[in-house]
Amino acid sequence: MHIESIIALCHKHMACTSSQHCLCQALSLLNRGDPYGSARMWAIKSLAYSVGVFHPDYQLAARV
Repeated sequence: MHIESIIALCHKHMACTSSQHCLCQALSLLNRGDPYGSARMWAIKSLAYSVGVFHPDYQLAARV
């Protein structure tokens, strides 16, 4: 799943401060070019906080 799709899911499910922080980190890294893929990790972490690791959107985003 592409980072843009994961970030869209994050916006859809944003609920708590932790998920917002992770999403902000992801967007910041994405805007800077993120040469190491860290934006994806932060976006997936945001989903874990907002919907949980068993939610279908998290499962879809976390696939390699």
